[in-house]
Amino acid sequence: MDTQGTFDCESTMKDCANVFALSTMISSVQIFNIQSNIQKDDLQHLQLFTEYARIAMEDTGKKPFQKLQFLIRDWPNEFETPYGAIGGKLLLETILNSKEKRHEENEQLCENLKTSFDEINCYLMPHPGLTVQKPDFQGCLKDLQDDFKKHLLDLIPLILAPENLIIKEINGEKLKVAHLLEYIQLYFESFNSKDFPEPTTIFKATAEANNQIHATNAEELYNIKMKQLTAPDQPYIDEAELKKKHEEYMSQSISDFENKPIMGRAKFIQKYYNKIKNYASSHFTQFAKINEAKLALAELNYLNDKNSCIRSFEKVMDDFFIGDAYTPQDEFKKIMENYKSKILQQFDSKRTKSTEKIHTQIRKELVEDLVKLYTKYNQQNEMKLASIKSYINMECAEAKKLYDKLMNNSEQSIEALTKAHAGAKKQALEMVE
Repeated sequence: MDTQGTFDCESTMKDCANVFALSTMISSVQIFNIQSNIQKDDLQHLQLFTEYARIAMEDTGKKPFQKLQFLIRDWPNEFETPYGAIGGKLLLETILNSKEKRHEENEQLCENLKTSFDEINCYLMPHPGLTVQKPDFQGCLKDLQDDFKKHLLDLIPLILAPENLIIKEINGEKLKVAHLLEYIQLYFESFNSKDFPEPTTIFKATAEANNQIHATNAEELYNIKMKQLTAPDQPYIDEAELKKKHEEYMSQSISDFENKPIMGRAKFIQKYYNKIKNYASSHFTQFAKINEAKLALAELNYLNDKNSCIRSFEKVMDDFFIGDAYTPQDEFKKIMENYKSKILQQFDSKRTKSTEKIHTQIRKELVEDLVKLYTKYNQQNEMKLASIKSYINMECAEAKKLYDKLMNNSEQSIEALTKAHAGAKKQALEMVE
């Protein structure tokens, strides 16, 4: 961010300080745009950040700011100190590392400044030419002095070339766009008061945003793991096992938060632990409901499997008992037990460990239904036997009638009856056979 336009005659000191402070807090490279030279007042504008840096470093041990780029426009002393980055380095060395005796306050400010930023550079720009001061100046490059255009072509890549771009970091962590927005919102609240915020207030806002981001990431970690565990393609989980996984993932999320570069004292940080725990506890209820729905679905699937098994059993038995033939009891029982075993194996093939209880319950119902079907088909088999017996009895009765008829029509002598008996018996037996 470039600060040109701040600390001018048209803006209030508070507004300028707010803009300068906010731009420094949210930028990875702060370009401090100054006219002609770096003065004592210019350095004093940075005093707030050196104090903030001291507070931040006591807490994190890291420099809070990345790069400070002094941009001195309209540099008047080209013959003493040349334009560009080389001249800027010489000027910066003179100001920050001067061997001359200076006021203790200024000495401390320069030392603090060096410990606040990872990198401090300076660039000396020539004046663009008197043409720019004319009312009809349109910003055309041809109207600018050659020296200015030359150093402009040198300066811009130093800042904006892809290899020189610096990703914004806070407390050693690279920021994402959404995270930067969170910092801006909290800083805005701090700078939007009547009084200019104290360094401790700014640090608290930074710590708040930093810790909030890491807490949100920890919550998301819990959310991802629980979603994977209860995904539609995953089986139902026993309630006790689900609770155990919830505790495990919540503990992992808290550990993930602890391993991030969090800021502030223990009392300040405690609320984020509570936030993660409350998030996990409240969302666990939703995951438990999703899991319970799977149990209901599993029960429905087992019921459908049971009905399918019964239909398969009935079809096999109906096909087997087509016709009027009777099956002896021992053979009938053996056949029924064989088919029953196959049907139960078919049902058990759909069993899952997590739904064992429901499976056992519905399997018991299936066994009861198979027992009823056994009774049904046994009755049908016995009815066949009864029908066969009735038919045989009827045939025997008709055969007896035929025998009696034939015997009654024969002569009553012993010899004739004996002969008639043999013929009548043969015809009667043939009728029964």
